[in-house]
Amino acid sequence: MTNQGLGFATAGDFLPYLSFNAKAGKFFLSKDKVQTEVINPTFVVAFDKIKTGWMHFATGQAPQYVWHPSLQQKAPRPELLGADGNPAYKEGFKVELFSQANFGGAVEFSSSSQIVRDALNDLYVSYLSGVAANPGLMPVVTITGTTPVKGKHGTNFKPIWSIIKWAAYPATVANQSAPVAAEPVKAAVSEF
Repeated sequence: MTNQGLGFATAGDFLPYLSFNAKAGKFFLSKDKVQTEVINPTFVVAFDKIKTGWMHFATGQAPQYVWHPSLQQKAPRPELLGADGNPAYKEGFKVELFSQANFGGAVEFSSSSQIVRDALNDLYVSYLSGVAANPGLMPVVTITGTTPVKGKHGTNFKPIWSIIKWAAYPATVANQSAPVAAEPVKAAVSEF
């Protein structure tokens, strides 16, 4: 729920979040201060709400974001440097996902990891190729595992995911108490 005045978020407006540990190749759901591994979930992606921009994750602090004005226009990178002398802000994304079965409703998924960004970009390109044929619908994505990728930081794991069908993204209330379908769906969202 938002305040009546300026529409600022209140404490109840924050979604649980899904994270991907690229070193371990595992997804984790953080909800109500509890972190649980989620194995190969299926979910709807709200690509129409995706944000990209500069992100700074510091241990023990809330994430800091500077969002790009659009997917085509980048905001200037904040000048903050990390302890290693490199820029503290990395480019990343934030997108909402929905799965009643796997997440208990809507969650936020964000990352500034290069391997996760690359994987999500590939998924977004697939979304763009199918969105015109599926008006008003969002992709239903399934994860089937990970693939190891060797790089300068050792071996990381890239998620293997694909669009399996399309469905309406449910309208959700901030506190998750009553998700409802936004419109008739080709695939029932309750199955994810």
